[in-house]
Amino acid sequence: MVEVRELRTRRNMVLRRGAAQHWSFGDSAMPRSAVWERLVMAYARGRCLIVGPVADSLLERISAAGIEVSVLTWAIPDAYRIAERLPQSTVFCGDVSDLPHDLGDFDTVVCTDLAAVVSLEATAESWRSVFDTVRARVAQDGRLLLCVENDLAPHRLAASHNPRSANADSDWAPLSTWDSTRPRSVEQVRSLGPDGVWALAPGWPDVRVAWRAGAGGDAAEALALGAAMWPLRGPDPAWLFRSLTMAGRLDDAGAGWLCVFGPDVDLPDLLVEDGTPPTDASGRPLLGLIADACAAHDVPAIRDLLAGWRAAVGAHPRAGADLAAWLVDGARHRPLLEGEGQDHDPWSALVGLTLALRGRSWRHPWPATTSDADLLAILGAMAGLGEPPQDALATLGAGLPTSKDHFAHLDRQQLVAAIDRNNEMIRTLRSRVAWTERQYLSFKMAETAKGYRTRARGVARRVVRRARRP
Repeated sequence: MVEVRELRTRRNMVLRRGAAQHWSFGDSAMPRSAVWERLVMAYARGRCLIVGPVADSLLERISAAGIEVSVLTWAIPDAYRIAERLPQSTVFCGDVSDLPHDLGDFDTVVCTDLAAVVSLEATAESWRSVFDTVRARVAQDGRLLLCVENDLAPHRLAASHNPRSANADSDWAPLSTWDSTRPRSVEQVRSLGPDGVWALAPGWPDVRVAWRAGAGGDAAEALALGAAMWPLRGPDPAWLFRSLTMAGRLDDAGAGWLCVFGPDVDLPDLLVEDGTPPTDASGRPLLGLIADACAAHDVPAIRDLLAGWRAAVGAHPRAGADLAAWLVDGARHRPLLEGEGQDHDPWSALVGLTLALRGRSWRHPWPATTSDADLLAILGAMAGLGEPPQDALATLGAGLPTSKDHFAHLDRQQLVAAIDRNNEMIRTLRSRVAWTERQYLSFKMAETAKGYRTRARGVARRVVRRARRP
């Protein structure tokens, strides 16, 4: 069955070769967050071209800043939506190679995903070829902001699905393959010749921490590790982060990189959603140290870390209590985030640690029969906080699966794989049932028609016999 859709256009919308009427990226995988928008807004200036899908909130911010915005996408529904929301902008709908040359070069070009700028109806090209096409539209003293996802980052290694094997219509794109020209490491990204590289973490498109590649330091490690812990879904990425950072590969722990081609701007080396962390802070991440001590069943070390953290929270009233926002240098605890927007309640941080220990299945020294409430009370006593309040106990919720559950021995990736296999089998069986029903219907109709023919012949013979009687 063919679905008929009305072709809708607006005055500020230009249809070009490669426009697709039955396609929409919708809420596709693209960077989005206050950190991401702050980066783009810092670099955007003059005439700005947005290539591929971006969040509507970013488009509105760029337009509200008085920047002349042009948008290129090959999905007609998306082009219409953007043209309707930004009537003062020009939206080109088609393939990137067919963008009119009489537009001239742009002062700023923003591209979140090169795989999303090649139309399904266009000639297949390599990632590097598309990159050269996009970069050619940048003015001589302009800037190109290009995002490259890191397929080897913890957010992919610990993900429940492989994005390259997703087979739905909305998941398919000409460049979402194993193209050898596409960079997959910091070294390969730098080989493109950018003037600056930002590492983005913890996930894609969820970007909450960004740091300049090579200048993140211990603070970036701690905040990226903390951001990767939440929400508590999927396998634990903590050991991946710890392994990468201890191997000196912090920049490879980022979910992707923002490549800046052109003049740089004055920005801190480390950006987060709330507050401005010091870039010169040194030490080891408190949350990582607690994870290591729990794995080693080192109860005295856990007690010392929590007691020192609690004392430091009391000595820094403006500092947030989040365990991920602290560094430990010897016996000194140093906060990374301070201000009114921080959560200063130490019980809230211990609730998060309790959920991480149980929800992430961290190895720890307490018996498996210890309830979440008892574990929270133990951690509070180690930190010198006394009994946990009722509101802290209430936030623990109903708890997490125990060994009595039938699937407790499987991790989430294995469960998802089993569910996917079952769904595929169900779809196959449904298809077979539908085919059998059609075959049976054809057989039934044929048998019915055969019966009618037999009856008709019998009636005809009787009529003939009667007609021949004298």
